[in-house]
Order: sequence, then C-alpha cells, then structure tokens
Amino acid sequence: MYLALFLTSEDVPGLDSGEAVHREDAEPGDDAWIPCEGMKAGFQVWQRIRGTELVRLVDVRWLFPSEASAARYHEDRMTANAEGFRRVPSVGLPGVDVAAFSGRDPFGLGGDMRICLFVFGRVCAKVFVSGMDDEAGIAVVQKAGGRIGRALRSGHPK
Repeated sequence: MYLALFLTSEDVPGLDSGEAVHREDAEPGDDAWIPCEGMKAGFQVWQRIRGTELVRLVDVRWLFPSEASAARYHEDRMTANAEGFRRVPSVGLPGVDVAAFSGRDPFGLGGDMRICLFVFGRVCAKVFVSGMDDEAGIAVVQKAGGRIGRALRSGHPK
C-alpha cells in the first residue's frame, strides 16, 4: 500500500523511471524523524534527457502514524526540505496547503527548479521538478495529491 502513495508512469507520460529508494529510517541528519515516529520514507526519480534538454522529477514521501505527527514533521523539516530555495506563491491543491519554493539549478544546466511541500493526512510529500513549465509542474503536484488521497482512502498505507 505504501507504494500506492507515489506517482506512476501514467501520471508522468514521457518520463522514464529512475532511481527509487524506500526505507524505514531517515536520511542522516534528519533529527525530526524519530520524535515524529516516522514509519517509511522514500523517493522515486522520473526523468527525460533529449540532447541538452533535461526534465527531472523527484517524488518523495514520508509516512507517519498520525496526521499530527505528519504535520509536526512537515513544520520541523520545512527549511531543510526546501533546500535553500526561496518561497513563492503556492500551487492549488484542493484542501491542502502547499508550500512552494523556487531556485536556480546549482549544476549549471540553466534551469529553474521548484519544490512543493505538503501534508495530506498522515503523509508528507515533496515534489521536486526541473525542466517543466509552471503548468506542467502544477499538474504533477495535483496528481501527487490525488495519488496520496486515493491510497489513504483505500486503506492505511503500511
């Protein structure tokens, strides 16, 4: 059920599946994971490379035992998960407060990058996009919210 929280190839047509990591512990330096009783954490990379064009999407989820734990984790990790990007107007996701951030590509590829962070039930999500226009990026965030909502309604992700 936990994997149902993530975007699938039908959500991101034209992008290829890349690295995927799913674990029951946090990354080094994540001091909020244990106090917030984190259960599972993971990410799935999607990308397309054509010549010099790079489109990259990193779909991240953190699962908690309760909505309160997820909300506390979201607040505690907001700065770290925003990766130093500046806050920008949020994107629309019905019933969910999305914190949006934007920054420049530190790798010299010349693109803008966006990070959207949100809590949906007992799930914290991070959607990182690069090489997509604003409309496509917003659509991906909305699809991510839809995936999480459907997974939570179908049962309790474990």
